[in-house]
Amino acid sequence: MTEPDPTLPRLDVFGDPLPAWAHSRCGTVRLFQGPSEGVTAASFSPDSRRLITVGDKTTRVWALEDGRELFALSGDGCVVRDALFLSDEWIATLDEKGNVCLREASSGAEVFRWTGLGHQGRRLEASPDGRTLLASLAWPPRLVVLDWVTRVLVRDLPLGFESSPPDAFAFSRDGSRMALVERVCEPARLSVFDTASWARLWSVTGDLGLRSSWVVFSPDGTRVHWNPTARRQWHLVVRTHDARTGAMVRETRHRKWDPPRFPLPDGSWVRMAHEGLNFYPGGASEPCLRLSGAYGDGESFPRRSPDGRWMVIAQRRCSTVLVVDLHVRRAFPGRTHRGSLVRLTFSRDGASLFSFGSDRTVRVWERDSGREVRCVTLGYWRKDDVHLGGGRAFVVENRARLRVLLRGVFNEGGTTSEDAYGIPSSMTWSDDRSVFAQLDVRNEVSPRLSVHHSRTGKRLWCVGAGNDPELKVLAVSRAGRWLLTQRKSDLFAPLAATGLRLWDMSRGASRALTLDPTMEWSVAGFSPDERRLAFHSSGRLLFFDTEALEQQECWESFSGSGFLVFSEDSRLLASGMQDGRVQVWSIDGRLLATLDGHRAGITALAFSSKGDFLASGGADAVALIWPSRAWER
Repeated sequence: MTEPDPTLPRLDVFGDPLPAWAHSRCGTVRLFQGPSEGVTAASFSPDSRRLITVGDKTTRVWALEDGRELFALSGDGCVVRDALFLSDEWIATLDEKGNVCLREASSGAEVFRWTGLGHQGRRLEASPDGRTLLASLAWPPRLVVLDWVTRVLVRDLPLGFESSPPDAFAFSRDGSRMALVERVCEPARLSVFDTASWARLWSVTGDLGLRSSWVVFSPDGTRVHWNPTARRQWHLVVRTHDARTGAMVRETRHRKWDPPRFPLPDGSWVRMAHEGLNFYPGGASEPCLRLSGAYGDGESFPRRSPDGRWMVIAQRRCSTVLVVDLHVRRAFPGRTHRGSLVRLTFSRDGASLFSFGSDRTVRVWERDSGREVRCVTLGYWRKDDVHLGGGRAFVVENRARLRVLLRGVFNEGGTTSEDAYGIPSSMTWSDDRSVFAQLDVRNEVSPRLSVHHSRTGKRLWCVGAGNDPELKVLAVSRAGRWLLTQRKSDLFAPLAATGLRLWDMSRGASRALTLDPTMEWSVAGFSPDERRLAFHSSGRLLFFDTEALEQQECWESFSGSGFLVFSEDSRLLASGMQDGRVQVWSIDGRLLATLDGHRAGITALAFSSKGDFLASGGADAVALIWPSRAWER
């Protein structure tokens, strides 16, 4: 594998100026970036100067003032479920095997480990004085109480096999009470314990259990707030109980489509919505700042730093942690995608990179500096309706009868296709989004296959599909001459089984195409010169000559994951892998280079028009730009 070269001008597309000290060995910087599966936990240090994030197999410590990654915690390969600061000098982690580790906060070095507590660790929580540590375990369901100073197991609290693993618990401010939310055969149950004896003082039952729930004490410790109902019901309920007796004091109901509110330990409430983050310190709304749609759905409980300056919002489906500076009303990282990259394309001159992410933003970056020059947040478009290719970005605005309407993301105007039906299930695009193909079934007796130019809307080809309306269009070449279809009735069978046909739209003829039925194949697409049609299977890449299907070429040692892209001249092939590596191949099957820079699987690739740059995007919310010398050397 090619080692990273610090001299290569690879850029993380974050936009803000990057200080020299923030660059890692491979020449990239990641600000508050989480793992591929999203961030499962985040917490502040007591001095409010550092942040620890957890997810997948990564646990990282960050400096809040500038977003630097201070270090990553090393381990034995177990998935870490939660981590928190016990003090400014100590960190505790809980892994999937139920092990609790005590680590130095300055370096992450492990000092002590508790083992044999149980299996499937879930959450950690520390008492206000920082001495008592709680760890929840899924099997058997239990709560373990540890004194980390003396390193003694204080109490083991079994919750019964009918209970779910506790995933929401909190201490009162004076540490004399602990509230716990669990699910007992579906209903949610709130219990309060006396931390002196760890006896259960009282319990109340809610309605249906939640996948993620929360509980918090009021600042004076006399009230307990929690959410006992699920989103699928008509209302979201927040209940308040007397912390001493368990009597319900208040119940607040919100419609499930209303933005949810969360109580904070300082007595204020916060509302998270798509349009912004709002605080209610004394009942009146105090607007704070706008949020992207990925963080405004209320599925993540926000946490506030001890000094009240910072707030962190972590989402399991987002690869970045949103950190809010409440003093200046600004969110960090600012100019970056907050989710996996979905599509990439270079401008035609190669000077800019267009990117579309799962956070529903389309951004334009300067290739050489990484500076963001434009950003558009889209509405609730389906991911498949947003297209980047050929140096432009557009959305399928409407699939009205007989027409497909396209609109440029950056207000470049729209395009209406000629006589097209626009059935989503039978529509596909070329790799550069220059043409699209679909099946017109208005007349079931004689369905038609049509290909349209996406810039002008002009119909390029139209042929009859025989008397078979049960077709699905799988791939189309850039000029629209070649089309690959499969019978819908065969969609649940292996791709190689039956029903594959290659259409020559210029002649109105088709030929059957057969693959090895013992392997599971996926369509990799046409090459830009339209000479090859590629299929991928485990460890194998198969090319068909479009003019002569009997001529085949097979790469037996292809290690890519099937996500691949051709260069404009069809001489190079780039493939992405699930471990974050990018491989560049010559068309004769030689592996030219393996590029290592992502922390998660590759989700988007694009060559510049001249082939002198390659852009890669991953589930780590990062886009990297690679110059041609990265593989030519």
